[in-house]
Amino acid sequence: MMTIIDAILKKVKSKSDAAEVFHLRNETTGCSWAADKLKLAETKETSGVAVRVIKDGKIGFFASNKVDDADKIADIACELVNYGSEFAGELPSEYKPVDADFFHESTAHAGAERLIEAGNGMMEKAKSAFHDAIYEGKLDRSIVHCTIANSHGTRADFRKTLFGGFLWGSVTREGDVLNVFEYGNYNYLDNQPESFADSTVQKLKNAVNVVKLHAGEYPCILTPNGMDVFGVLETALNARAVLKDLSPFKDKVGEKIFDEKVILVDDRLRDKMPGSQPVDDEGVTSQKTVLVENGILKSFIHDLHTAAKMNVAPTGNGERASLNSGPKAGFTTFAINPGTKTLDEMISGIKKGVLIDNVMGAHQASAFSGDYSVNIGLGYVIEDGKIIGRFKDGMLAGNVFRMLKEQILEIGSEPKFVGILFPPILFDRMTISTTG
Repeated sequence: MMTIIDAILKKVKSKSDAAEVFHLRNETTGCSWAADKLKLAETKETSGVAVRVIKDGKIGFFASNKVDDADKIADIACELVNYGSEFAGELPSEYKPVDADFFHESTAHAGAERLIEAGNGMMEKAKSAFHDAIYEGKLDRSIVHCTIANSHGTRADFRKTLFGGFLWGSVTREGDVLNVFEYGNYNYLDNQPESFADSTVQKLKNAVNVVKLHAGEYPCILTPNGMDVFGVLETALNARAVLKDLSPFKDKVGEKIFDEKVILVDDRLRDKMPGSQPVDDEGVTSQKTVLVENGILKSFIHDLHTAAKMNVAPTGNGERASLNSGPKAGFTTFAINPGTKTLDEMISGIKKGVLIDNVMGAHQASAFSGDYSVNIGLGYVIEDGKIIGRFKDGMLAGNVFRMLKEQILEIGSEPKFVGILFPPILFDRMTISTTG
């Protein structure tokens, strides 16, 4: 029996130089809590197909959630190629299976009942440990089934599981509002809800005491949650930015751009990560790509188009933001090699400094210059190797590239995935401004 994928591919092949069909089916169960109580539990199923048609150096794209009319989908995709953008790449002609786990049976079988049990336990644990806070939370589990087939003979079919969630704690005392949170994304469900509770409670306990901090330069630990400004790296190390002259590293491959401690990779095969899968969203076999090694720039991330334009091999980074958008070069598991010290060990070595766990306004940071100035959502004061409380109304200013080149004191040993897989990092001479 011919599938919708085969039917579409058969028709578009005769009207194009090359073609690709991407089919996605997703089942998601989500549970949410508000004011310490279960608010919602639901399961949703979605599916759809996206088609790319290549002809005369142009690419057309069409996506639909209605997958019952192969002829209509194929005809629209073939028509849109006439208005398409340039495409310099060539679709892959083979798929090499990889030996890695992306699908976890126990997670797949974790339905609403299991999530409710885990979430209720998370809420109860947090409430019993810090009763004064009001908590909100969410847990989601997804089963993804993806098929990618193209006219060059590549066909990849795989399943993966996903789990993610957060816990938010809020305390109001005498006009002072304190909000803290913990979150994470993975491809498996284990005891993460319990760890969300433990971490959120610890942050609340550290933050209830408000202390003064004078403006100045301090040694500063950024936790993974507080590293939003590092998002500029994902732009600067993306080949699409290079082709648009938006990357400061455009002509610096082979040059030292950061401290020799810095090793940056993107690893689509990394164990337990939500972005891991056997192929990228263009059917290119997944791999680990070294971007910066001992401070030296080695590579950028590429999709098929950028790789062809720059005459290099694709890195397996074709990413679809959704079914309705075509793949573009994007990061999956962007990581820095961890060091040897735990967060507690780094804190214990600081005479006077700060720890920052949340910043606001990082989207305004410049990916070309690396400059940023952000509000500190949650920052702690460290004295004599201990956190003594939180400071309010602070701002952090600096330059991401300078931080990684000149200001690293220690890279922590405990990485956490929050969109990037980084451990806490201790930086020297970070500029903090405060009011009051």
